[in-house]
Amino acid sequence: MITEGVVLIGKNGRIAFANNSFAELSGVDNHALTGMLFTQFVVRQDKQRVERFFLHLIQSLGTVKDTTEFSFKNRSGNEYMVEMNARTLTHEKKINILASVSDITERRKKRNKLKKLLDLIPEVVLTTAPEDCTRIVNISNATEKLCAIPSEAFTSGSFHIFDIVHPDDFDGVMRFYNDIIVKEFDSLEYRIISFTISLSPSIKKRSKPIAGP
Repeated sequence: MITEGVVLIGKNGRIAFANNSFAELSGVDNHALTGMLFTQFVVRQDKQRVERFFLHLIQSLGTVKDTTEFSFKNRSGNEYMVEMNARTLTHEKKINILASVSDITERRKKRNKLKKLLDLIPEVVLTTAPEDCTRIVNISNATEKLCAIPSEAFTSGSFHIFDIVHPDDFDGVMRFYNDIIVKEFDSLEYRIISFTISLSPSIKKRSKPIAGP
């Protein structure tokens, strides 16, 4: 199974370079990939979100990196759930996007099983990636209801739990998540805001590392 491909994408969204793994994943020869729109391999329902993801990277100042997930469709019509880790790269005064694309189809299946277990818990619960405790990989149904945002928005990277943290509490919440791996258990009270910027009651957050997929 192909697990990762590397691709260089120009500001116009077209592929400038792709390694052999990406060529195999896409079902298109390396030389034929050059000049193709990357979003040709993104399923229709995710295409606009991936385009916004690229635009965010291109318009950001300095070197920026970010992660998103989407459904990848190769030339044969086979679909894979993939994770894209991307960063901007400036060459000859031109901004490009250097991205690695990993097949996470099996990981997503395991995550879906964990999601079913989390939904049985009537509290606000979320799980994070082992390599980055600020990156959400799953949330409970209670968390979705609190934020009024579907779990896919969090797990795809298009929305983050930090987006609803009150600005005055943001630094403390960031420290809380960054320190939790070392402390193993901690608690914190902080305020959240809604999309209408109305202040919600304080919530108390308890956290500890758990085994995940």
